[in-house]
Amino acid sequence: MNTTEWISLLSSIGTLVTAIIAACTLFELFRQRKSSYKPDLSVLQNNFQLRSRKISNVELAIEWGKLNEEGDDLFYFAGLTVVNVGFGAAKNVTAKWIFEMDRLLDEVNYLAQKTHQPFYIEKTAHMLSIKHKSSDKFMVTVNVDTEEFEYLLPLSQDNTGREVRLPPSYTFLVSSYLSLKACNDIKFENLNIPNITLELSYYDIGKGKHKTKHKIECKVMSITTKEGESASEFGIHLQEVS
Repeated sequence: MNTTEWISLLSSIGTLVTAIIAACTLFELFRQRKSSYKPDLSVLQNNFQLRSRKISNVELAIEWGKLNEEGDDLFYFAGLTVVNVGFGAAKNVTAKWIFEMDRLLDEVNYLAQKTHQPFYIEKTAHMLSIKHKSSDKFMVTVNVDTEEFEYLLPLSQDNTGREVRLPPSYTFLVSSYLSLKACNDIKFENLNIPNITLELSYYDIGKGKHKTKHKIECKVMSITTKEGESASEFGIHLQEVS
């Protein structure tokens, strides 16, 4: 190859390298722009105090109050807050809870029988109810496990997030499980509350669809006992685990 050909070859290589650098730069700018409107949803941990209440002549720690909070307005309702730690808004958010209801129900009824309780929990297609010789009835639905909301802004614009209520069937069964465990010489190491999973599906402003799963662990942090009585109050901690 003569000098002219070498110069032409080197020029072509230089042009190719420049084009590659430009393409990489454009790709990085595209990636940064895409991430600038991508939402990222996370579930915040929370502490609850389960307080005792008599229902259908059965005493269960069924009142879920936030730690150190007074009042009877929460009853068996409780929720966890979902926040958007990403840079863009999440749209058309669907939150769905999943847990092993039948497994927990079987454990509750086993404990009721083991501790010679005059009641058990019955499941139908739509409800969980306390079956007791008393004429009073207490029921919760088994079908409320999904919530939908239009949007969730990033924390930089909205630091309150959105509270997603736990299924009434879950809080009811956890309360029953702990209350019955208290009748059988409760020990921390013997507590086995099934995890509950929150599935979140949503869209970003570029109409991209996202779906995430968040496994929530329920841990008992404290047990309050009264002299001569079974444990009547529990401090529990709900936290996302990997």
